Amino acid sequence: MLKPAVAKLVAIAEKIRAEADRDEERGILYAAHWILTHLTANPPQSLEIRPEIARNVVWGYVDTLLQGDQFEAAATILWGGETYNWRPESSREVWRCLFQHDKLLVQGAGAMGKSFGAAAFFYLSWLQDPCNTSIKVISLTAEHAERNIFASIKNFHRTALVKPPMDNSEDLVKSIQANSDSKQGIHLVAIPKGESGFGVLRGFHPSPRHGKAHNRFGKLTRNFVILDEAEEIPAGVWEGCYNLLSTADTKNAGHIKVFAASNPKDRTSHFGRLCEPKRGWGSIDCEEDYEWRSRDGWHVLRLDAARSENVMEKRVVYPGLQTYEGFMNYESRGRTGEYFTMARGWFPQEGVSMAIITPAMMDNAVGIVRFVGNVVPLASFDLALEGNDQLMCTYGRFGLSDGWTPLSGKFQAFDKPRVVVQVDSQMPFPKGDTVKQTQAIMRFCNQMKIGAGWVCVDRTGNGSGVHDNLKNIFGPEVMGVNYSEAATDTHVLGDDTQKANEMYNGVVTELIFGLGKFIEFGYLKISPGFRHEELVKQATGRRYKQKGRGLVRVEAKAEYCKRTRQPSPDALDSLSLLVFLFRQRSGSVPTMTTPKPTREFQGKQFSQTLIDKAGFIDFSQD
Repeated sequence: MLKPAVAKLVAIAEKIRAEADRDEERGILYAAHWILTHLTANPPQSLEIRPEIARNVVWGYVDTLLQGDQFEAAATILWGGETYNWRPESSREVWRCLFQHDKLLVQGAGAMGKSFGAAAFFYLSWLQDPCNTSIKVISLTAEHAERNIFASIKNFHRTALVKPPMDNSEDLVKSIQANSDSKQGIHLVAIPKGESGFGVLRGFHPSPRHGKAHNRFGKLTRNFVILDEAEEIPAGVWEGCYNLLSTADTKNAGHIKVFAASNPKDRTSHFGRLCEPKRGWGSIDCEEDYEWRSRDGWHVLRLDAARSENVMEKRVVYPGLQTYEGFMNYESRGRTGEYFTMARGWFPQEGVSMAIITPAMMDNAVGIVRFVGNVVPLASFDLALEGNDQLMCTYGRFGLSDGWTPLSGKFQAFDKPRVVVQVDSQMPFPKGDTVKQTQAIMRFCNQMKIGAGWVCVDRTGNGSGVHDNLKNIFGPEVMGVNYSEAATDTHVLGDDTQKANEMYNGVVTELIFGLGKFIEFGYLKISPGFRHEELVKQATGRRYKQKGRGLVRVEAKAEYCKRTRQPSPDALDSLSLLVFLFRQRSGSVPTMTTPKPTREFQGKQFSQTLIDKAGFIDFSQD
């Protein structure tokens, strides 16, 4: 509920914005005319309003709102409700805490607008005094920030109805400046891979401003820091924040602010330790506590999706925020780590495991792909020479596709053609010694016309003998994966901000998460023509845990078997090898958003280069 004075200003702002929205070109004139005729003591009887005068009139009113910290009304005029809506409780809570506290940590559920709301707040704060305010947006990679919080700030700048008069105004790729003073403005700072972050905030302190003092902020400039995905930020950056905060005192409250937000995953991370309450984690409760003071003097705000309007009302009140269906999808899996992190904004208790692939994801993966050109067959083998494991073969094809048919029987077209893997079958092979297994694999691949470059085998332990035999006899292009090795230096999806070895502890974790992403974003479909109940059980039953700061690790086979009392998850491992083979060899770059077929795909068929390399066989008419 807004205070009466704030609600009155918001109502006025809505009328001004409605005037601006009347016409794309003349809207600014209508808005200025409304302000002059309704908000001035002696409205002019007649006045010719030119666009430049109109912008100054509207900006003058917006500036008055900003100087009075009336951000809700100012945002309403600048953007209306389309670009940014400050009304969701989570957004208002972030703004309230940013006004009240200079050291703020936000641990929030997924899709709660924590970073988006902060981006709007800091842009409006910059507009209060753009020539003497410096904001640094710290990100682990430039690509991540340019697509997230910094991109939001730039969009706010680009779409604002009016802006203040600026000398030599510059809107650069990695900064927004009101003048040529590069020390001021909003700047993106990316931490190069492997660096500690020491020095990125060196010398970043309030300094005497040029010219006369500001009527509110005095003679000092203002310095703000935004840490997005704060759990991943290296320790050196935090040291820089402490150095900046060391100059803060009650006399210059508001001149320095440090804001950090993250989905809470790991209590042992630097962000997690800073969030710990004064009396420890045992002193607060997931169902009752949403704000507290940390041991290190930070104010902590927790955004719980269970309290959001969309979830409480079981309908989409505010588009873009977590929905009731999304919340229930997390809750239906039980009190997993993922449920606490993404649905409740709560650090999972140590040792709580999280699901990687959900039943809904597997259900949506069952169907038949329609290829629009040549296809390449490929196969993967999870080897077993002895013990309870089973030699499992996964066989499939990949190629350019324009859509697929789920179990409902209704064809679903892709927005754009994409390269998709069709899993045709999984089958167990009889156990045998190295020579027998090598011969069985070669015989199957020859029958299915699969080239050596499209075969992947598990070469862990005794499997190395089969792998080496295949490379010597079948072809040196055979791929082998040792489960004890580190994750690769590659991106699972084209728009991932981090490489696999920056997210996953070990290649076995990369394999399972890679499979999960391919299923989630529709790049892998499983034929309904073979029994895959065991595969579904294994895929949805595998869990992962935090393993060190910023890394996760899938549970070992032995842990899975002990916890579930199920046989070894060989079907899941075999399928994950197939996806890994495709990722490493196909040249295709799947993405979470717009599919990006590899440059080796031309039109509706593979290029001749890939055809020659793959030794394709066209199954599209079978």
